Parts: sequence; structure tokens; C-alpha cells
Amino acid sequence: MKKEQLQKIFIMLVVLVSLLQLIYNESIIKLGEYKMLVRNIEYFVIAVVAVVSVLYARLDNKKTAGNLIKLYLLLIVLFILFKIRGII
Repeated sequence: MKKEQLQKIFIMLVVLVSLLQLIYNESIIKLGEYKMLVRNIEYFVIAVVAVVSVLYARLDNKKTAGNLIKLYLLLIVLFILFKIRGII
């Protein structure tokens, strides 16, 4: 893939994550039982954003992509720890 295509995909995904967060947090629509489904979709889109950002970084510099992967793994571990502790 070219960098321009990855940039467009990245921007679309970030806008989608922002909309999902707005829907989930501000309760624009009454979600009821679908609230956790929206949250899980949001987590999935965030994971896709991470993959696209690693691909984009890999096109530019492989060392940067490796550092980005390490950073994402650290964030995943912290998220799991915070989720277990009930902070999130």
C-alpha cells in the first residue's frame, strides 16, 4: 500500500473512533443493551488504527515501527491491568 492510501484509511478510522466515543460517552442515542457492543466495536477499531499506524511507520522506518509495536504492547498490558483493578 502507498503512504497516501494509509493516511486516508488512518484518518477515516480515527474519525470513526471519535464518533463511537461520542455515541458511547454522550449517549446521543439510547443504547441500552447495545452499549457494550458499541464499546467492543470501539476497541476493535482502535486495534485496527494501531495496525494501520504500524504499517504506515514501517513504510517510513522499520526501527520506528518496532518501537511503536513495543509501545502498543505496553499500552495493552497497562489497559489490562487497569481493567482488572477496576480503574477503567
